[in-house]
Amino acid sequence: MASDQSRQQQGQTAKPLCPRCHKEDLVKTSLEAYRSGISRLAPPPMPGRQTRMINLVGPAVVLVGLAIFFIFVVLGEGVSGLGGPGLVAQVIITLLIIVAALVVSFIAFQRVVKSDAEATLRYPAWDRALENWRHLYYCARDDLIFDGQQGKVVSEEALKALLRVEAEPPQVAQQSRSAAAPSHS
Repeated sequence: MASDQSRQQQGQTAKPLCPRCHKEDLVKTSLEAYRSGISRLAPPPMPGRQTRMINLVGPAVVLVGLAIFFIFVVLGEGVSGLGGPGLVAQVIITLLIIVAALVVSFIAFQRVVKSDAEATLRYPAWDRALENWRHLYYCARDDLIFDGQQGKVVSEEALKALLRVEAEPPQVAQQSRSAAAPSHS
């Protein structure tokens, strides 16, 4: 009784009893268990960008470097007074390289925007998975994971399902957003 009161005074809540051994002395929160090395209780990963930019930005950088080289060549030939069709061809090639670099950069930018939008769709699922994770406890005595609110043992399959982060289908996400928006009638 005194330990419960001191825990509440310190801002800690009493840990639930293990559903198998009915004791709380070796029960840990999901965070405590993960920090002590129980890797299967890792928090769900935060959704992030899945696009590798180097695949498109690398060639664009090479194209820009090539364009800079051609600009120096054109400037060098212009100073020496030699012109003609070769100089015009170099200017056209340089402009085409610059346009190609811009197109590749635009494609890379569009991929990043799409990847960010996909990550945004996964945020509500991540919030739910993180909330599920916060309700989990680990009993070191019985080496089991259980839901502290329901007092039930969580199997490995159920644990994976609770912590899964998948994007909502677009129509479900739209419905949940429109239901959450206040009406201005």
